Amino acid sequence: MLKVYPKATTNQPGTPADIVIGIEKYGPTATIKGGTLTYTTVQAEVYSNKRPFIMNCAVKVNGQWVGGHTLVTDGYSSSSSQIISYWDPDSGKYSTKTYSALISGSSTYKWETTIYQLR
Repeated sequence: MLKVYPKATTNQPGTPADIVIGIEKYGPTATIKGGTLTYTTVQAEVYSNKRPFIMNCAVKVNGQWVGGHTLVTDGYSSSSSQIISYWDPDSGKYSTKTYSALISGSSTYKWETTIYQLR
């Protein structure tokens, strides 16, 4: 979520709290968790509870972790490879990464904060 300030030269990224405020404005509630979910909780949120959740991730730019990016998670692999599928609202594309790559930062994104328990 981006905040756009009048006469600003750049957009400023929204915080996880800003995202929750936006979600709750339309009725659902959500919980912010500093950090990642366990893979078991990922499975429970997506399959058992039938709820997507939001990963707020740092982005690697020139070898440095900077800023943030929001990814909407809506699937996972039940195999031992622990693959998570997500939608990137910036590009509009679906992608997959392994759970370990997302939590360790060995990919483009490093999962840092979670917005979940959407109800």
